[in-house]
Amino acid sequence: MIDRPDDGKPKAGSGQTGNYEGTPSRHGSHPFGPQPHPCRIWLAKIWKIIVFFISGRHPVSRKRNTVMVDSNQVPTRGPGRPPLRSEDETRALIIAAAARAFLETGYIRTGIDTIARDAGVSTRTLYRLFAAKEDLLKQAMEARIDAAFGSLDAARGTKADPRASLEALLSGYTDLALSDEAVRLTRLIAAEGQQVPALAESYRQATARITGAFEAWVREHQRNGFLRPGNTETAANLLRGTVNEAQRQILLGLRDAFAPAERRDWVKTSVALFLDGFAA
Repeated sequence: MIDRPDDGKPKAGSGQTGNYEGTPSRHGSHPFGPQPHPCRIWLAKIWKIIVFFISGRHPVSRKRNTVMVDSNQVPTRGPGRPPLRSEDETRALIIAAAARAFLETGYIRTGIDTIARDAGVSTRTLYRLFAAKEDLLKQAMEARIDAAFGSLDAARGTKADPRASLEALLSGYTDLALSDEAVRLTRLIAAEGQQVPALAESYRQATARITGAFEAWVREHQRNGFLRPGNTETAANLLRGTVNEAQRQILLGLRDAFAPAERRDWVKTSVALFLDGFAA
């Protein structure tokens, strides 16, 4: 304590100045200076609580900040884990994306980066599976042919009734050639084939399987005597040509797409016309 005179001032020579050094705080917490107002203390406590909840350390705030995950979303692959899809599945995705892009924007204007993005793969992955863009077109056509080739194989293998097997063969090819996708793809090749000769070659390679199926049917029935002997390739091309003429009419805008009943009538007429000229 500092000895003070009656007037309340510190004695001379005491080395003390001011009115607070020796006076205890009225709050009783610190003897050397003014104390914060109680409201400020409560405000500071409330602010700490708010920050505690916002920072996510509280279990309730963590629960509220949980991100909902779509159950249909494909999970990402962690390091060291096997791939989420096989290489065949990846190839199928790329081929489907390429077919859509070619039909929508054309072969020339479709970029590899667009196909890769639509398929959900990198361009590096795409080039690892396909050497060039024309390979994608060829694979897209072959995939469509493969989907319809079961009926062609089944028809060719039917030996009990040659006429019935021929009708089944033409029906399968008609469903393929007159489909909207096949018509649009043929129109694409006709429009851009002059600028990109590889398109015509890709088309020839993709349709070689169909050509082989027709030639095999003609050859077999030439051997068993149902058809007259002759040039197998020419007879097979004329047989396919009966259906190709129907596709040509759609391509040139001479008529609308064939209804199912119209396809059946076209096939029956084509069978009768072919056998009238080639049956033994």
